[in-house]
Amino acid sequence: MPCLTGVDQQIAMSVQIADEGRHAYFFERFFAEVMSTAPTSIPDPLKLSPIYQNIFFDSVDDLVDRAAAERTADSLAPASFQIFILLEGSAALASMHVIRKLLTHTKRFPGLLEGLTHCHRDEARHAQFGLALLHDLLAANPAARSAVADHLHAQLPSFSEMFKLHPERKAVLEALGLNPYERRERAFALLRRHLQTLGIAADCTALTRAAA
Repeated sequence: MPCLTGVDQQIAMSVQIADEGRHAYFFERFFAEVMSTAPTSIPDPLKLSPIYQNIFFDSVDDLVDRAAAERTADSLAPASFQIFILLEGSAALASMHVIRKLLTHTKRFPGLLEGLTHCHRDEARHAQFGLALLHDLLAANPAARSAVADHLHAQLPSFSEMFKLHPERKAVLEALGLNPYERRERAFALLRRHLQTLGIAADCTALTRAAA
């Protein structure tokens, strides 16, 4: 992120970029070598839903571009919150936890389980970096908490929709004796914990409604 001026922050981000490169390579190999005999045999390219496109790509691009251009706490705080707290610290950690639990329960794909375990540890470290970054940023600029809170409320509908449970997935998880709502419940529990750590006063009614 070009708007990070601290040398320690830039080093941490460099490590994180390397982590994400390893994650991408790992999943690319899994899909090519395990899920398909050859990448060209996949009928259609991977397509993202509008919700995923917005929350993982479009909104992130807009936030980072604004933070790089303005270099203010009001622009950097929401960008950091989106990347490190909403996506990595809540969505990714919840998703990886549930997938690892599913793989352990079914005793399938041990290589994928091992790789996901390493990815999970990386994402937890990324979230901790985000919390430290935001803690320092908000301590120096307390008014930026309002910018983060406003951004959170704007993203809550997309964040909630991202965890909407498909009936087929619900049936499979229930048949395996697993809680089909665990991913959603864990993501919102992590989000609440991060907000508490950062001292951000979130509208509990809005969070509860989104989590339902």
